[in-house]
Amino acid sequence: NPMLDKFASTERDLWFQELAEHIRPQAEAQPYVTDLARADELPQQARALYFLWMFYAEVGGNGIEVYLLEQEGHFTRQAHEALRLVGASELLARLEAGIPHALASGNAEFSTGSDLAWFRQFQPTPKFPTLQSVDADIDELVGDDLREKANAFIEAQRGVLVA
Repeated sequence: NPMLDKFASTERDLWFQELAEHIRPQAEAQPYVTDLARADELPQQARALYFLWMFYAEVGGNGIEVYLLEQEGHFTRQAHEALRLVGASELLARLEAGIPHALASGNAEFSTGSDLAWFRQFQPTPKFPTLQSVDADIDELVGDDLREKANAFIEAQRGVLVA
């Protein structure tokens, strides 16, 4: 199995990236354009890694504030599920805390065309009084912490992900 061989010879630190790149074409109609119908056909674990990588790339560079306000915010629900699956509880809490601020700003792209009922379930929290506050120390949380959680998830789900 070529995928199994490639995976076996890949350094653990690169698993997340390599697997996300392998999954990406299966979830996109054209490069870097997510097709939710195609993504929904993937096994839950593969779909989670795809949206987790998208979250990782965007939030690692620009923070949760930008993620929620820009185009990627349309995939907040999928990123939320992925963060929950890999056990990234601190990032999950921050994403949830940012949602009401993003909604209230009137600038969130997801507020057009998305099912807002899902977004409205999240309430503001005193720990994160502003949208900007959810991004404090975000670099460490997204960098090493999320990558490590993703790699542990890949290891645990190896039978599904590297079949």
